Amino acid sequence: MLTERIVRRSPQGIFTVLGCALAGVGLPIFGAYREANMPTAAAAEPVRYVTRCDGRQVALPPRRPIDPNFFTWAGVAVGALAVITELRVRRQLDLVHRGRVAEAIVDEVHVANRRHDYNWMKYGFVAADGSGHYGHCSIGEIDAMVLAVGSRARVFYDPADPRRNIAEAALWAVTWEEPAG
Repeated sequence: MLTERIVRRSPQGIFTVLGCALAGVGLPIFGAYREANMPTAAAAEPVRYVTRCDGRQVALPPRRPIDPNFFTWAGVAVGALAVITELRVRRQLDLVHRGRVAEAIVDEVHVANRRHDYNWMKYGFVAADGSGHYGHCSIGEIDAMVLAVGSRARVFYDPADPRRNIAEAALWAVTWEEPAG
């Protein structure tokens, strides 16, 4: 465990969850507002015409309104995304607070290209009980350029279940602070 540094939730870990939660609440409200104002907007819309090849003008059908439940379900989906993101943030904080640290050896580094949508790495480490474990995680662009096969990376893992692990390079929701004094 790392007791010499203080671990806090990073601004990205705060604002990602907060933004998803606000959007999850705001989308149904926007949908209700839009639904309430839709009849007046549809009545005021002028008829649109299109000219065919033979010179005749044909009226286009009026635009269909969006299903009123769309914004409600979109809000539910974004709210679920907020919950999932919060669980990921808590998992990272829990592994750093209560987990153990091990030095891992990087087995593979994949840089984003046509084949891979994002940068990621595979690594292997030995837990305190002597058992070997593997993991993989997405990494930032700088880490993808710096890390090479065979390089060392710090990994946080759960001593009760070492399969639950994360590399320090993948901790986007955690920020480190030096203790005062």
